[in-house]
Amino acid sequence: MLAFIKIILILKKYSCSIFLLY
Repeated sequence: MLAFIKIILILKKYSCSIFLLY
């Protein structure tokens, strides 16, 4: 369960960085 939360946080970081690139 904790690993799943970590994956979600990583995906959020990636989506935020990709959003900033645009």
